[in-house]
Order: sequence, then structure tokens, then C-alpha cells
Amino acid sequence: MSRRPAARTRSRSRPRRSAWAAAAAESHAVLRTFAPPEINFPSDLAWANLENRVGSRPAISGRVRTSQNGNGAEAARPQRSEGIGRPRVSGAVAPEPAVRLVGVSKAYGKTRVLKGINLTVGQGELFEIAGPSGSGKTTLLRLVHGQLRPNAGELWVRGRGLHRRWRRGLGGLRRDVAFIFQEQRLLPRLNAFENIVFALQLRDPQVPNKVIKQRALEALESVKLAHRRRAYPHELSAGERQRVAVARALATRPRVLLADEPLASMDDQNAAIITHLLEDAAAKGTTVIVASHKHSFAATRVLRLPSERVMTNGVKRPTPMNGNAYVNGAANGNGNHNGNGHTNGASTPRAWWRMVIPARPRPHRAARPQRLPLWRRSAAFAANAYRLVLLNGLRSWSRDIRLAAPVVGTVSLLLVLCGTLALVGITVQRAVADQTGQASVVRVYLADGASQTSIDALEARLQADSRVESVRYLTPAQALEEASKRPGLDSLASLSSTNPFPASLDVKVRLVTQVAAVAGSVKG
Repeated sequence: MSRRPAARTRSRSRPRRSAWAAAAAESHAVLRTFAPPEINFPSDLAWANLENRVGSRPAISGRVRTSQNGNGAEAARPQRSEGIGRPRVSGAVAPEPAVRLVGVSKAYGKTRVLKGINLTVGQGELFEIAGPSGSGKTTLLRLVHGQLRPNAGELWVRGRGLHRRWRRGLGGLRRDVAFIFQEQRLLPRLNAFENIVFALQLRDPQVPNKVIKQRALEALESVKLAHRRRAYPHELSAGERQRVAVARALATRPRVLLADEPLASMDDQNAAIITHLLEDAAAKGTTVIVASHKHSFAATRVLRLPSERVMTNGVKRPTPMNGNAYVNGAANGNGNHNGNGHTNGASTPRAWWRMVIPARPRPHRAARPQRLPLWRRSAAFAANAYRLVLLNGLRSWSRDIRLAAPVVGTVSLLLVLCGTLALVGITVQRAVADQTGQASVVRVYLADGASQTSIDALEARLQADSRVESVRYLTPAQALEEASKRPGLDSLASLSSTNPFPASLDVKVRLVTQVAAVAGSVKG
């Protein structure tokens, strides 16, 4: 029978006073000596019992161990989501800026618009660009949107550089960056509702069409234009078109929203609605950059152009919501075990290779939203592609035909009228030519007993005459065929069983006035 080893027993004697407790008591004595009398400090007995209440710090070897509570139990290891080992600023992870410009310059030919702009816009920030016309506000927004390329400097939008190879992957970036144009740029063949639906279908073709229509209707309701959803852009006022453009941009739920004069052509009531929508979008985590002639928004900072100075507005930044790369509430402590009665600041155990390859700071990532199943996304993609390519094309062509029907009818009538006039002119010309030709032709009938020699001699004499243009010999059969084509002579052949037309010579005279003279020369 094996002998069981004796269990270890904890010494009942009071443990040796630790160094940190002695230092705390000494500091307490010094503070009591120099502090004013109105300040009450804990008694010496309280400091003496501090070690009993908290516990002693165990001996530390070369390797950092997990700290223990006063009862000797091992403290719970924090979860990975608490950010152990990640650099923090005031307890929160430093997020990556949504837009960053480093020495950006832009010129059109010899005209320099922007020169050496350094700017950083955080995620979920409402930033405003103010300045007079021609100061470069629209140019700066177009640079951020990827429509233009800077002549110098670096431009980063959501971690992607637009200063080099700027067109590579630009379509994917623009799905996260929306632009509210100053001139609206609504499709004239689509009404207000279809303009928003079309933008949503291009933004994410895998979203079901029912959801897209619901989001488009909600966007129009947010700008008070649900009753005008069937109106085309030419039927809307300038302010209504601007509100539709704002609704289209907000319906896509972008990460970065660029607004170029969004309050143009609006009254005070509608301007207040648009201002509230943009500020609410910034509060929900969207980076909003607004360009305006004068300061109109509760922006955290304002860029003044052309002075290129960034000024703090003094307005409280909108409270960021989940999903904008910010941690709601600063984390307590410094990432180590709190509540264990020991001094914070001891680093957590790190692997030896972390000394060679340091940990890269990673911002907090919000949980991904639940996605539809693959088959539903595929079906929605096929249905939206069918609507975009075929149905929208047919609808656009039918509308073009309907809108152009009056013009097409007018053009058709003009073409018919021109064709009729052309046919009448051709007919008259031919009739005049026939009458002129018949009036200038002298037909010389030959006798039945005329010899070939006499016929040749007569033909040669007529051709030698300067008044004669041409001479043509007709046999009796040819004369009968021509007579059958002329009115009045076609029934002449029916009067006799034989051919009543003898051989003849058709003499064409140059001038009608010389017909009688030529006919008299060949008579007999």
C-alpha cells in the first residue's frame, strides 16, 4: 500500500510585510506631515490592515505570472476582445481616418486651385469646406471621389490610395462613397422613385427588389417627397430635384458622403430637413464632408478656402454609434487584470517572437450584419440584372417613343409632303419633256415602193443638215409598237387586218421653230 504524501499546510503566522505596503505607509506619513489640517487621512491602523485586506504580492521571477487576488485565486484571464497588448489612446483604439490628404495639390493648366493641403477626416465626422466660388471646394470633393487625380501629394480614402493607380478598383470604392452633385445629375428618363431604385440596384444587386423599393420609398419620405415619386426630373423644381439627389445618396448608406452645395435652391424649412439628415448620418457613423459658401452645419471642423486653414468649430461631435470603428466608452485600466488588489501596469505574457515582430494595432471591427443565404442573393442578383438590362431598356425605349411621338409624326408628315412634291415635279418634267420631244420630231413616212438606195440617200441628206440633231429608221413593226403606246393611235391597228403603219424616219430637229423648214425640205 503506497504512502500518501502529506498535504501542504498554510502557515498560520502572519506573512512578512511586503515592500509595497511599507512604501504606502511611509508615503502616508509624509502626506500627513505636509498636508493642511482640514484634510482627513486614513489612520495608521487602516494602512497596517491594508495588507491583510488586499493580500501580499508574491515573489516575481524573470517571467511575468498571472496575478492573483487576495484570496490566492487566479484572476480571470481577459478575453481577446478587450484588446490586450494593443496600443490604446485613453482606453480606446485609435481608428483609421476615413480621408487623409498629405500635401495634395491640383492645377488646371497654369491655374493652381489647391496647393499643399494637409487634412485628416475621421470616421463618423461631419467636416465642412467653406469658401467663395472658384476657391476649389468642388475640386477637393472630386479628388476624394476619384473623379480627378491630384498633381502632387498623397490622397487616401478608406485606406486606399487615389494618388497612384487611381482607377484600379475605383468602382468598388465608389460603392462606399456617395456624392451629392450640385447639378443633381438625375436620369431624365426615370422618375424620382426609379432614380433611387436604380442607384440601389447598382450599389448591391444581391439585395431583393422588395427591400430596394422599401428603402427607396423611405428615403423619399425622409425628404418629404413621397407624393412626388412618380414625377420626372423635368416636372420637379430645382429644390425638389436637390432633395431627390440627397435621398438617393442617403439611401445607399455610404461610408463616406460628399455633398456639394446640398442646400442650394432650398427654402429654410427644407434646408433644415436636409441639415438634420446629414448631421444624423454623421452621428450614425457616416463620414460627411460638405462644401458650402458659408458655414451652415454643426461640423466639428471647418476648412477655409482659399486660405487652406482648418478651424475647430467648437461644436460637440455627434455621438458615434456602433459600426463606425469607435469603441463606445473607454476601457477601464490599461488592458491588464483589474480588481486583483495589485498594482496595474504589469504587462501580460508575450511570446518571444513578439520582441522581433511587434503586434500591429488593429482598430475595433464591428460585427458583420447577417447576410442572406447564397441562393437568395443569387436569385436577387439575377432578378435585378434582368430588371436593369431588359425591363429598364424596354421601358426607356417605350418612353422615348411616347415622348417623341409628336415629333416623329410631324417629321413623317413633312417627309410625305416632300415625297409628294417630288413625284409631282418628276411627272411634270417627264410630261414636258415628252411634249417637247414630240413637237421637235418630224416623222417621214416612206412609200411602199421606195428602194433601199433612195432611203439611204434621204437619211444621209438629213444627217448632213445642221438643223437636224438625229435620224432614226423605224420598221413597220416598230412603228406599230410605238403607236400602241400612244393614246388615240392604239386603236388604229384594229381598223385593218394588216399593219397600217409603213416604214418611216424619225427626224429630231434641234429647235422647234425649225420643224416646218425641215419638214418642207423632205416633202415629196
